[in-house]
Amino acid sequence: MSGKPASTSFKPPDRADEGPVAAFFFLFTAAYVCLYLYMEVPGLIVESRGRLLFHRLLLPEVSAGNWFGFPPSFALLDRWPVLTTAVAILVTGWLAGRLLLEAVGLGSRAAVAEKWPQTVPPLASWERIVFSCGVGLNAISLYVLAAGLAGMLNRWVFILPAAALAALSIWRAPPRWSAGTGGAQADRRDDEISTRWLWMAAPFVAAILLGAMLPPVDFDVREYHLQAPKEFFQQGSIRFLPHNVYGNMPLGSEMFSLLGMVLVDDWWLGALIGKTVIAFFAPLTALALLAAGRRFASPGAGVVAAVLYLSIPWVSVVSTSGLIEGALAFYLLLSLYAALLWWRVQDAENDQSDADRQGRWKVTDGCLALAGFCAGGAVSCKYPAVLFVAVPLAALVVARSARWGPARRGRVGRPAIIYSLALFAGCGLWFIKNWALTGNPVYPLLYDWFGGETRTPEINARWLDAHRPHQFGLSPLIESVVIVAVKSAWLSPVLVPLAALGLFVRRYRWPALLLAGYFGYVIATWWLFTHRIDRFWIPVLPVLALLAGIGAVWSTSLAWRRATLATLAVGLGVSFVFVTSHEVTYNSYFVSLARTRNDPGRVNGWHRVLNSSVPAGCRVLSVGDAQVFDIEVPVIYNTVFDASAVASICEDRPADQIASELRRQNISHVFVDWREIRRYRQPGNYGGIPDFVTKEFFQALVQKRVLDVPWEIFLLPEQEVYPVIEVCAAARSHGSNRDE
Repeated sequence: MSGKPASTSFKPPDRADEGPVAAFFFLFTAAYVCLYLYMEVPGLIVESRGRLLFHRLLLPEVSAGNWFGFPPSFALLDRWPVLTTAVAILVTGWLAGRLLLEAVGLGSRAAVAEKWPQTVPPLASWERIVFSCGVGLNAISLYVLAAGLAGMLNRWVFILPAAALAALSIWRAPPRWSAGTGGAQADRRDDEISTRWLWMAAPFVAAILLGAMLPPVDFDVREYHLQAPKEFFQQGSIRFLPHNVYGNMPLGSEMFSLLGMVLVDDWWLGALIGKTVIAFFAPLTALALLAAGRRFASPGAGVVAAVLYLSIPWVSVVSTSGLIEGALAFYLLLSLYAALLWWRVQDAENDQSDADRQGRWKVTDGCLALAGFCAGGAVSCKYPAVLFVAVPLAALVVARSARWGPARRGRVGRPAIIYSLALFAGCGLWFIKNWALTGNPVYPLLYDWFGGETRTPEINARWLDAHRPHQFGLSPLIESVVIVAVKSAWLSPVLVPLAALGLFVRRYRWPALLLAGYFGYVIATWWLFTHRIDRFWIPVLPVLALLAGIGAVWSTSLAWRRATLATLAVGLGVSFVFVTSHEVTYNSYFVSLARTRNDPGRVNGWHRVLNSSVPAGCRVLSVGDAQVFDIEVPVIYNTVFDASAVASICEDRPADQIASELRRQNISHVFVDWREIRRYRQPGNYGGIPDFVTKEFFQALVQKRVLDVPWEIFLLPEQEVYPVIEVCAAARSHGSNRDE
């Protein structure tokens, strides 16, 4: 990554070769789009993307009907507490991030311009905004974690520091930042694809934010992404969750939901606030791509990368669902971005004399600290970020530092130390928390080394078997490559062709090769070390989008730009149909929150029955079902990788002892999801359901008058609710006496 402006190495394609190459590219793109539409998507009734596209274009009123609900409504005003609180969190993060950037020597443009090498422009306004937001939001997440561990989940613990921060920012009021170029001095012929084309991303931003303000439908989100913050809020502190192993992992993104719950004193509305904050990471990533394209390639590359990224259906899926891959993608991009800035500044400094270098050390240190802290933000979101982000950037720092030459060989360790300390600052509190609460800093990983609360050899063996790759060899590798290239459920129809072309743009060859290499590394790590869930490699999509942006400016001819924008527009149109389809996301955009909260198409019918049937002071025992977020009454449950709650009450006990234990724990109803139990017991699945859990076992408890005859719903034949006879009778009696 040379510090020289890109224009000095500009080599436009040979006009004689441009026509054939462009023709080949568009033929390849057309073939790819046909294959893309032909591919089947698991779980779709219409089977293939092409059939889904055909049905949605043929019957647009179906999607529109879901947008407004039945009967139709147009309710947006009830979203204002969600949106305004989410925006307030974002603004607070931005203000905090500005102060932290100044603390590491990357303050206002005027303050640091003299310290930057003349060949590397200092951070421009867009760069400063996205880095401030990234650093500040991670800092807020860590602050919420610290407050939760201290049992200080009180709104004033958050409101007062935010107000002081706002007052300090107004008082200091630094000079207005200059927009600047912030990077490569692009050839003027790239200006045709300018920032005015960003309007093409507006529909996707609207769909993402409207979807994010809706309640969740995804299994993982209802099992732990929102359920864990809900439990922390209800108990008033962040503690170890013995029944939900996922709630004890790094939950950096989930802290925004907990913060929202505390601020509005409502776990349900706070969950929507957290979902909305997570959704904002998508447009923030687009802004980062816009700035990165300008610095490392051209303004046109940044524009295309930003628009294309927001249009990828996968981005909308994870952003609207409350999944955290979008936040991880943001921090992955920022970490790589800051590391490349450090690389450029370092190379420029190596061209200076030793005396000149001394005044610029703070700039390199600041860039490196920024890379480390953002990498820590990625690790705070999810353990795989250690392999995807922290390790490769550490290797980059060490490798580049080792090439400084004999005169500075003694300073090789300084960059590694700065990066490591900043990395730990960005995520270390999560590991300290786990070490203190479970005895294992990376709980539930590395059980053989550290052990951990509630872990057993049997549970650990099932965990490892479920979360490791199971097949190696040429055939599984080819299948995975096909998945990443075209078969992955919700790719963009034009992302891969443009990214492939990016490798052949001669004037940006080194950035393109570096991006391609990093993308390949993440995919290889995903294939070698994870259980290869499709969604797990999604965080590297910003890298692929930036490579596609470079491909879009392969030529500077007017004909090429027009053809590229036309291709992009077609791809965006196809993607928008998918993004707003109910087969892809929950899309009741304009239905009131009160209706969506109890929407039969979203909430399990038995959950709604339990919410209205469980007496005050009583609890539900959920057997087989762990996605309990929508159960509003107290519930006892466990994931399949935790000790079984029903086993602790019922296993190897006679009926009278079971009845006594149910009374002791105030369990008034037992909800049994036979569908989930059967799924977990299928060969190759997670297991974890005790063998004694059968219909015969519950029928025996009914016969012995521990449980009443099960309630049944015709439309939910594989789920049952068993009232607990003595507890329900006592609750009814208590309620009658209270009424009298």
